[in-house]
Amino acid sequence: LDSKLAVAKTPGKFNFPEEMGAFYIKRMFQWNRDEMIFDRNKRKLSITDRKCCEHETVRLVFDTLNVNPVTLQAAAKRTLSIPIDAAFFAYVRPAVSYPVGGFLYLDKSVQPLAINWLTLDSQGFAMCFKQGICMSPEAAEFLRTDRRWMPITVDFLSAAGAKNYSFIGPNDTLG
Repeated sequence: LDSKLAVAKTPGKFNFPEEMGAFYIKRMFQWNRDEMIFDRNKRKLSITDRKCCEHETVRLVFDTLNVNPVTLQAAAKRTLSIPIDAAFFAYVRPAVSYPVGGFLYLDKSVQPLAINWLTLDSQGFAMCFKQGICMSPEAAEFLRTDRRWMPITVDFLSAAGAKNYSFIGPNDTLG
């Protein structure tokens, strides 16, 4: 994850599509490591959620994208509430309760450590995205056939004309 880190002083300031703006990082302490199961081949994260309902255990299943290496140094990991022993990460697709998605952090054995959800609510540190780059039609088609395009789930982006997005990791190749 090589995005610029910044303390966003003015939450909600976006200039889409010229710039994406800031998405805040929210650490989830809700689940223990032993309650998370990650299937790398199926790109699925399964979580036992005991806090969801009083008398029953619910299994939450999230789709993820490819596993990528964490490229941040220890100081940046601490700043972003990324576990120090995180060696890999995978983007977690948005779901009803988590409409912006997030990042699953994995140890060197590719076992789940933690999840950081993205939010638009001011939370301190944020990932800031600058202007996008144009991609070839072949790259866009590759993302489609690999089921990596996701519908926009943030209202102001939809209102500005955005239709889909894809998270592309630092080691991903497109086609």
